Amino acid sequence: MNTTYKLDVVEGDDGDQLLQLSEEFCNDQDWREGDVISWDTKDGSVIATNKCALERKKNSGKKLVLVETVSVFRHRYVIECNEEEHAADEVVCNLGKDDFEEFSQHHVDESISSTRVITEQEYLELFNKDNHYLAAWDINQKKRFINKINYNE
Repeated sequence: MNTTYKLDVVEGDDGDQLLQLSEEFCNDQDWREGDVISWDTKDGSVIATNKCALERKKNSGKKLVLVETVSVFRHRYVIECNEEEHAADEVVCNLGKDDFEEFSQHHVDESISSTRVITEQEYLELFNKDNHYLAAWDINQKKRFINKINYNE
């Protein structure tokens, strides 16, 4: 169903013309800050398409589920020392130091510790918290890390 809205064009501080989007319009159409909009003019009217809103509508029946896991690794260290009991203390006291060398490691297992449904907003907040160095990325870049199940295969 196509809906027609009458929106005002305003002049920005730099003299450019801007389309004034009302809160009602944005809520009705699920247009959000950061969305990608494409537009064309036809017969004096602007026809705009919000690719992000269309994608949200397409995926509206799907959920985002956060799955948290714990990975287990076996680490080995070789310690030269006078007494065997000193070796364990040496590992505990020196873990994380640049000059303390790990001999080897082996991934043993990964276990699911929890699952829960989250909103897109929660996803973005968690993304920024866990990946603070990528917080300046736009929403589409951040959403690349969402794995999707293809139920058609």
